[in-house]
Amino acid sequence: MKLLDEIYAYNGLLDYRELNELIQRLNERINHQVHPGTGRIPIMYLRKERTHLLPLPKDTIRKSYQLITTTSKVNPSSMVTYHSCQYSVPPEYIGKILSLQVYDNYLHVYYNTTMVAMHAICLKKLNYLEQHYIAISRLTLKSRNCDINAVARQNLKQIYFIKCHDLIQQLKKAKLENRLEARLRHFFKYKLLIIDELGYLPIEKDDAKLFFQLIDLRYEKRSTILTTNINFNSWDDVFYDPVIANAILDRILHHAHVVNITGRSYRLKEYMTQDEE
Repeated sequence: MKLLDEIYAYNGLLDYRELNELIQRLNERINHQVHPGTGRIPIMYLRKERTHLLPLPKDTIRKSYQLITTTSKVNPSSMVTYHSCQYSVPPEYIGKILSLQVYDNYLHVYYNTTMVAMHAICLKKLNYLEQHYIAISRLTLKSRNCDINAVARQNLKQIYFIKCHDLIQQLKKAKLENRLEARLRHFFKYKLLIIDELGYLPIEKDDAKLFFQLIDLRYEKRSTILTTNINFNSWDDVFYDPVIANAILDRILHHAHVVNITGRSYRLKEYMTQDEE
């Protein structure tokens, strides 16, 4: 325990090279001292017993402890991206480059040596910690006549974001497991359902019927946002069935506000600007 206390005293103060040097110095010192439990000097017995020892399986041991660090720039929504999913961080880090490490099935987010967030890894596309969402909401809700904390907590329960392909896959799996109705009710309960990238991947005829059931269930009862780069005239090609495509369009466009977005991709805009300069 005393040895661990010595290492912990340098927590956050050393880079990788300095920490490695510290461990080597501690190893040298401990291995040349008399062990209080056995009364022996470890290095002396190592020399005697070396021929009877087998090498440790280095790759197997190291791999389980190996931490791979990646980086992500915090977007204007105060989110970092890991494996196509987004995770929230405090809004003061917007625009900064953060380091990401995964261990014990949790995503640990660091700014330099300071951990700023920790999320359980999951398949949801948008993952907010409540305190982050409240802080982000304070930047956008300027009215002092509302309880921002209550509004933020309520929004987290009422809004759901999902890629269209992931939505279809979930509905297909639910149908195979005879729980389609329950899954449809799950997506129905959200006051706002955001379905991203409709039409980027082909939707088979049977899958289109599942998608129609969800759209029909929410029609005139809940709000739905869809993003797509496919013109409405081409939706027959997306769903492989003009009847279903028309039925879906009929329910989507009734009461709809259509927003046409033109210009460069926001993901490429920064890099294109750098190239032009």
